Amino acid sequence: MKTKTLEPTVNVGTTPQPLKMIGYESGMQRLRELIDLIHGKIALGNSTLIGKNFGFLKVLSITLEAQRQLLGHLNDSLIYCPLAWDETTGFPSHPTLVADLQNYIEIFKLQDAVLATVLRSFAHWELLVQETSVRCCGSNFKLKTVKMDIKLNHILKTADGWLGLKQLVGVESADLSHQELQNYFDFRRPSKVIDGLMIIFSREWLLLAKNGQLETSEVKTEKAELFNLEKFQNIIDSLNIP
Repeated sequence: MKTKTLEPTVNVGTTPQPLKMIGYESGMQRLRELIDLIHGKIALGNSTLIGKNFGFLKVLSITLEAQRQLLGHLNDSLIYCPLAWDETTGFPSHPTLVADLQNYIEIFKLQDAVLATVLRSFAHWELLVQETSVRCCGSNFKLKTVKMDIKLNHILKTADGWLGLKQLVGVESADLSHQELQNYFDFRRPSKVIDGLMIIFSREWLLLAKNGQLETSEVKTEKAELFNLEKFQNIIDSLNIP
């Protein structure tokens, strides 16, 4: 019986994509070039896509800068740590990137709670803010104080040679029944992983870095009327890696 040796691949949900392990110096250079591409895309400011929203590019540049700083830290020793790179999308392996973000938070002891929340949100749902409001509920029209947890989640995946980035905002509340929470929002979708969490904002993009160019395409955006997109974008735009 003959044994067949398989090339290493990563399961990306559709078609497995080959990864390439690159050295420390090449990894640092590629990350820097990719970050510069993203900053250049943001700086354009007058394209149709960027005119709508470039918060997703800001988030992506921050994640890559965090990975670059972590890579530099880990290689400040006698043993070099390579980086897994997806040659098809032109981005680092997204499972590696997500893991590196969590390590970055722990190693660099982030003081910026919002920045830590955004980086953690690539691994799971994370609390962004808690909002309190007074509602008039019930047949007796009594005022009721309601607390809502606003949570954030970012999902990376690869499909058809593109890197997909999905940004989700959800709401859950211990002060409201599931039905009451549904009635507040004209757009809502239950989370598949957290019972009682209602997604009220969903936006997805595709990205491809190739031959020194960055292609971006918005797939779909859905939001509840009550969701303050401008305030959310201001939060994202204010983020910076120290």
